[in-house]
Amino acid sequence: MSEAHWKTCDDTILGLEADFQPECVFCGAEMEDFTSRILDFPLDLKNIDNVSSHAVDITILCPGCGWTEVFGVAIDKEHHGRLRMVKEDLIRNASDNIKSKH
Repeated sequence: MSEAHWKTCDDTILGLEADFQPECVFCGAEMEDFTSRILDFPLDLKNIDNVSSHAVDITILCPGCGWTEVFGVAIDKEHHGRLRMVKEDLIRNASDNIKSKH
């Protein structure tokens, strides 16, 4: 499998886009976006306090056989902040929709 590359963009919810079309290593089907996870974890650096690293784990799924792959994509602090706001808005909207139905 060739090396995966990701770039930032403005036309996806995650603000990330692959420069390749992943294919399943087992059945050859085109893989599809499945889920993502926004990560923020502290780094233990000498003489520097409160430093974090940021990333997004993007899980893709094969619609043919169910195989999944996870790509860990490093993002900067600003991108992480934007994603947190998007996530909070999505959760708030979903919650409001549920409340309005009851």
